[in-house]
Order: sequence, then structure tokens, then C-alpha cells
Amino acid sequence: WGYRAPTINTTGKPWYKGNWEVINWSDLEPSNNTYNWTKFDAAVNAASSRGLYFMPMIAGGHQAPSWLYTNGVPRYHTQFNGGSDFPYYLDAEYQTYFKRMLRNVRDHILSYPAEKRNKIIGIQIAVGASGDPHPYKTSGTGGGSGDGEGGVLQLDRQRSERREQH
Repeated sequence: WGYRAPTINTTGKPWYKGNWEVINWSDLEPSNNTYNWTKFDAAVNAASSRGLYFMPMIAGGHQAPSWLYTNGVPRYHTQFNGGSDFPYYLDAEYQTYFKRMLRNVRDHILSYPAEKRNKIIGIQIAVGASGDPHPYKTSGTGGGSGDGEGGVLQLDRQRSERREQH
């Protein structure tokens, strides 16, 4: 298996059967419920044109779209990579947006012709900081460039105001 579909070169590599590529959720859905399939389609097409299997990895976590936070999803802020925001994964609104994105990815894949669609073997979803078994990169999670101290859960003012009105 290889990485980065646009740079695939299978010449003299009969063992090279598939490819995967990271596509950030923030690039895929740059604004609420508006999708940009350019990078996704380019990666699928690069693998498909070479007859290879493909697996997209949708990166969430600190690559989740920033519009989540202005639409009621609490942010969990850490010092990962000099300061990173992660969505609070247990929040019901986050889960609604996340599931909607997954359904749209599924539907987009189903829109491909069968010969292309059948070469997509799965979808990997990355929601942690860097492939870790922990949802956020904070002290005690081990490895990588953790912040050395706990993160801070931040509720946006709009969300707090909406809750007070109900």
C-alpha cells in the first residue's frame, strides 16, 4: 500500500495494490453542509486510473472545520502543535454534524460508477490528535508533542446564550 494518490508510480512494483490519502474534514466541508469534493475526487481518480484499490482517510480532530464551533459545538483546546482546537466528541450537535458528513461521503462514493466505487475498500476516520488511542493530545497521553498539561473545554458564547433561552 502507498500513500498520496497523485504521486503513485507502480512501475516495477507488482506488489503495489492500493493507496490511501488523508483528506481533511475542513477541506471536504469548508462551510456548514457545503461540500467540496475536489481533493477527494482527485485522490480517487488517481488510484482508479492506475487500477489500484483506494482508502480515503478523513481527518477530523484538529482538522475538523472551524464552523463547528460557531454552530454550537464546544471546543477542547490543547497546546498540541502550538495550540489546537478539537471538537468535544461527546456533544450531541457534534455527533449530528459528524454523522451527516459520513453519510455525505458514503453517498458521494455511491455516486461513482461501479468500476471505480468497487475499488474503494473502506473509509478510515481519524479523530484523535495524531492517530493516538486518546481523543486529545494532553499530558499523560504519551508520544507526540503533547502540551504537558490538560486541555480546556470551551463553550462558545452563542451556545451558552441559546441554552439560557430554552
